[in-house]
Order: sequence, then structure tokens, then C-alpha cells
Amino acid sequence: MNFIDLFTKNEYDNRPFLRKNGRDFTLKEIKKFAAFQRENFLKSDKENVVLFGDSNFDFMINFFGAVFAKKNIFLLTDKNRLNQLDIDYILPEKFEETDIENYEFPTVNPKEIFITLFTSGSTFSPKKFKKSLYNILAESKDIYEQFYKDFPSEKTIVAATTNPAHMFGLTFYFILPFEYGYIIDTERVSFPEELDLKKDYILISTPAFLDRITDYRLKSYPRIIFTAGSKLKQETFEIFEKNSKVVDIYGSTETSTIAYRSNSKDEYLTLVDNVKLDTKAEVITVESEYFLEDKLTIADSYEMVGEKQFILKKRTDRIVKIMEKRVLLSEMESIVNKHEFVKENYCLKYGDNLAAVVVLNESGKEFFIKNGKLKTVQKIKNFCKNYSEILPKKWKFLPEIPTTQSGKIDRTKIEKLFDLNLSFPFITSINIGQNSLELKLIFYKNSNFFNGHFENFPIVPGVVQLFYANFFTENMLGIKLPLTEAKKVKFSNIIPPDKEITLKIKEKENSVEYTYLSDDRIFSSGIFVK
Repeated sequence: MNFIDLFTKNEYDNRPFLRKNGRDFTLKEIKKFAAFQRENFLKSDKENVVLFGDSNFDFMINFFGAVFAKKNIFLLTDKNRLNQLDIDYILPEKFEETDIENYEFPTVNPKEIFITLFTSGSTFSPKKFKKSLYNILAESKDIYEQFYKDFPSEKTIVAATTNPAHMFGLTFYFILPFEYGYIIDTERVSFPEELDLKKDYILISTPAFLDRITDYRLKSYPRIIFTAGSKLKQETFEIFEKNSKVVDIYGSTETSTIAYRSNSKDEYLTLVDNVKLDTKAEVITVESEYFLEDKLTIADSYEMVGEKQFILKKRTDRIVKIMEKRVLLSEMESIVNKHEFVKENYCLKYGDNLAAVVVLNESGKEFFIKNGKLKTVQKIKNFCKNYSEILPKKWKFLPEIPTTQSGKIDRTKIEKLFDLNLSFPFITSINIGQNSLELKLIFYKNSNFFNGHFENFPIVPGVVQLFYANFFTENMLGIKLPLTEAKKVKFSNIIPPDKEITLKIKEKENSVEYTYLSDDRIFSSGIFVK
């Protein structure tokens, strides 16, 4: 039974479809919520509804209400993008359980319901891309037939670390499992412990999340893992495929699913059924029912190695000009990765120069801690000169490459780091918990804020401590706070350079508390008011 029929008929009303906080909601209960929201949307003459992915359960209910109110749907993962919408729109109201009984859902034409997503695109500047509900249902049907149908829906839970407001999450985590009767656990998975489910489950995740939990021994493993956003690392793929079937999806917001890899030994990608490539084109040019256009292209060059198999060669959109010379960023990353200190890196053009974000391995960390940033950069650059004339001029060292919820490189966060006038502390470890953050970091001795503070007795300025407590709260916990709204700020001991210290951040109901400490010795503390 298709997505529309589920609401216009009563055959499956008593079956559970969504799970929230351990409680299963039947289709009949879901219909009541959706009917309530549909009525709210119909009260407005505005044609556009904007939905966020803050709560997966709310998002799904609001999506149903908007579809059957026949509104245009805009999906945002960031409320700050509201100011980029040049439309009149409705924001959904909070809904409550209701005793409404006399509801009826109209038959809608999926080809007339339009959904607009924001995509970073190849330039990393946000742009809108529109699909029809029909496009998403067509993709769901093909993915189900190819991957899901061997898993009985009444016994399988679908869980996710990703957001249903992303194209990948919308199809794989929401529309597909809902349409085919799987139970969707609407609580977003943030920590490995939350994957200890008693029943068989399918996990929708990202390479970034899977990378982080490779060392964590799970008590149970998913029947199947779908991942998308970037290529899954070989070592991560090999670890998880010992216990689960792993499907690494290749595609984009615009094209949706194009191909996949389901064996870590495969060097090639296999086209999804009913997706075609124009083999005469130099870059990936796709034909499918998953978008409105006849054809769409991705700036990846490729080589066919079979009727449905191809190998990706390079992204043509990652070629930049530096000093009038063309530089392929992926090749520059390969050069930097060859250094004995480097675990991984990401290169970008920042202003007129090349910039690099580097994750050091253990020997690299030891060298950095002992010798500082300048000598570490110089050592890496001296090595890279053997391979390239053009080298990064700006460097940042992080414990991991920043990524978005969908697992893609978060260029916005990276550019914010390079925009900083302050020297960035060296972070040796990160531990993100529920509403909390713990960092171990070092303010190294040649940081620019030590200049004049003080010449023979350098200490970390209080304003720098305050700034970075605020900065990490916003950039790692996603809590935006006014820097000026700090209270009960207390400086108990001085922080010298080159000392590893711990920064603890804890979110409360109306505030965020921070503490700099080492071995239970408190250096400073304070509270930011929300």
C-alpha cells in the first residue's frame, strides 16, 4: 500500500508505525496528529510550509499535515536559513494529543506536491532544489525492492543518526520505511549506547558517525547499515561489515541515489536499478525518476568498468586557481596525507590562498605538544615541497574534520576557524555527551594572545578563556549564546602556556556552565545566560 493510501484507507490503522521515547504510535494515532496539523495549515492562505528537523517525530507529523493540506514544503536543518527564503511561509504550531475523530484525508497527486531542500552544492553556498513527492516515492520503491524487502517490516526497527530534513534521511529513514510499514524509532541516535536495541534494526547513518564508533564494542549490530554523505573509509567499512551488511550510497541532494558499494573489496560503484548514466558525457550525468529534470550532472569524472559498474576518478569542481596555477584540492590532500604526522586532512581555497585542516596521528600530536604549531607546520611543508610548488599557507590542527549532520565536510565551520584572529588552541581530545562537552586542550606558547601578556610571565588572558568557552559551546554543542551575557565569572588560578587543561561545558535549562581545570584544580569558571 502506498504512502497516500495509508492515510485515505483504514486497513493498517492499528499497526504501529512510529516509536517515540519507547512508546509505539499506531497509524490511527498518527492520523489524528496529522489531521490536527492539516487543519492548522489550511487556516492560512500561504502556500508554503517550512519544516525543521529538530524533533523527528514532530517533523514527520508536520510533513503529513502539510502534504494533505497540499502545501509546498521547505525543509531546513538550520533556522538561520529562514532569512534566505524569499517566500511567504507558515511555521508549524505545537500539536497535542487530541480526541478528534471526524477527520478525512483527501487524495493528493504526488506529482503536485513539491518539496524544496537546501543543498550546499559544489560551491558550498546554500541553494534551493525542488523535487516532487512523486520523485521521492519513486526512489523509495526502487530502494525497497533492491535492499529492504528481505527484512520483514513487522520485526524490523529503523533507527537513524541523520536528519529527515536531509535528502538521504528523508527517503531512507522516513518515507521508505513508513510507506512499507517498518517501525521508525524517532529518537535520533547520538551515542553508541543508543544502538543497543533488542530487536533487529536497520541503521541510517553517516561516515562521520561510523568513524567515531569503530573502537566501541556494540552489544548488538544492525542487520543492515546505510550510509551516505561522503565515501566511507575503507577501515570503517571493513570493521562494520564483519557484523552487518553495509551499503555505502553515492548520490547528491539533487540527484538522490545514483549508485552504491556493498562490499569493502569493491573498487567500483554499482548503479541502482532504474538509474541510468549518459556514458557519452565526461562527468556523471544521471537519468532517473528521482528528480524533476530530464538529466542532472555531478562534477565527478568517471570510467565505466561494466554494464552498471563505474569507478570515480576525480571531482572537477575541486580544481581552484592559486597564483594563476590550477590546483586539484584532492591531490593536495593526498600529498599532505603522505606525511608521517598526518592522519587525514581537508584543503580549501580561503581568500587567495590555500588552507588546510589537519588531524594529526599520535606521533604528530607528540611532536606538536613538544615543539608547537610553527615547527609542526614547517616540518609538514618541507616534506610537501617535494611534491608540489603550491602549498597551504594557513593551517589548523583539529582532532577531527568538522562535518554536518549528513556527514559532509562542514565548510562553514572550517571557514569560521580561519576567520578567527585569535590563535586556536591545540585540542588533544573531545568528549561530547548529552548536553555536555569535555575538551582537553593546550594554549601553545607562540599563540598570538600571549604577545604583551606578559613578556616574562605569559598567561592565558581571561577574555580568551571566556571567548573559547563560548566558541566551543556554539560550534560543538550547537548552542548560540551572547558573549556579553556571562555571569559569576571567576578566575581562581593562572593558565600558563603549553599545559594540557580540561574545559568542561554543561548545558542547564536556562544557562550554560563552563570550567577550566586540571587535576581538580580550577583555573576559571562562569555561566552564560541563554
